[in-house]
Amino acid sequence: MKQVTTNTSSKQDSCQRGWRLLYILTAFHRCSDVMKPFLLRFLQDACDSPGMPYQGIAKACQENLKRTFQYGGRVQYPNSMEIKAILAGRSSKRQLFLLPGGIERHLKIKTCSVALDVIEELCLEMGLQRLEALDEYAVFLVTHRGQNVRPLNKREYILDIATEAEPVDGNYSLWFRRVVWSLALKLDNELYVTMHYNQ
Repeated sequence: MKQVTTNTSSKQDSCQRGWRLLYILTAFHRCSDVMKPFLLRFLQDACDSPGMPYQGIAKACQENLKRTFQYGGRVQYPNSMEIKAILAGRSSKRQLFLLPGGIERHLKIKTCSVALDVIEELCLEMGLQRLEALDEYAVFLVTHRGQNVRPLNKREYILDIATEAEPVDGNYSLWFRRVVWSLALKLDNELYVTMHYNQ
C-alpha cells in the first residue's frame, strides 16, 4: 500500500508493479482482521478517486480480496505462464471446457474464478436461471486420456486446477456435465437440448 501511495520512485514502473503485486497478494492471501478494514478502505478510495490512473487494477484487487475471503484464496502459486501474463497486465485466460457431444466452450477465466463461476456461466448460456439448477451440474478434471476423472468442488479455483494438472498431464481437459436429474427437462434452448441429448 505504501508503494502505490504518492510513489516518488525514479523507476517509472514502480507504482504499476506495486499494484500488480497487490493484485497477486489479494488473490492468494487473506489479510488479518485488524488490517482488513484499512485495506478495504484503501482499495475503495482508489476505486472512487476520479482520474486515478490505477482504478481498474484497484477494482480487480478489491474483487480478488472479496473472493479470497469468500473462497479461502488460491492454493497453488501461479505458474510461470500466469506470472508472465500478470506482469504484462493480463488478468484472465481463455480456458476450454468440453460439453457432451464434443461441444467446446472457451470461457474467460480470471485469477479468482472458481468452478461455480463456470457452472453459472454455462447454465446461463443454456437459459437456466434458477439457483436449484446450479446444483445439478459439475465441472470435472480429466487426465490421462479419460483414465482419471475428478469432480471439482464448486469453491476450487480453476487456475489452481490448471496449475496442478499441467505437470501431471499436459493434455488435461475440463468437462462440464449434468450430474443430478431432478429438475424437468426443457426444450427451448439449443445448447441445452444438444448437451442433454449427447449426455
